[in-house]
Amino acid sequence: MNNLGELSVPGYRFTVHRARMYRFTNPAGRSGWGFHIVTHEAFEEPPEDDEAWGQFPYPVQLTTEQEPIPLPEVDDLTGVDFSLKEPCRPGGGDYFLFTPIDSHPVSDVRIRFLERQDARYRVELTGTWHEKNSEPAEFRYLCWVQVDGGEAVQDA
Repeated sequence: MNNLGELSVPGYRFTVHRARMYRFTNPAGRSGWGFHIVTHEAFEEPPEDDEAWGQFPYPVQLTTEQEPIPLPEVDDLTGVDFSLKEPCRPGGGDYFLFTPIDSHPVSDVRIRFLERQDARYRVELTGTWHEKNSEPAEFRYLCWVQVDGGEAVQDA
């Protein structure tokens, strides 16, 4: 599937390599949706003299591994505008992890389901990732996400 979309963070843009959403149940028995979005290396970055240069030397990914996303139970998510302000479920794990190198929790998540084509949705997914000893940074994914029923597949 070509032209899945892109991720942008201040000063950087990445093309999306893989994007899927899937149902899963975590060890605590909570069910919902997971996401696994992976990019290629950045195709646009700041100039070398910019302090942000070199912050993203590898592809990045956004995953759901600990807590399922409690999207509404509907047959078609087109038009759904879903938000999660907190990065984790109270007493549970993180909802989303943003991984440029190490994994970081994500807050202020907003998922807008813009369009559906067969078993995939065009989504806009925004949020803020938090790295220790750094200012929070916003990101924006605008991409097609394939819907399937299996568990997440980790990249090799």
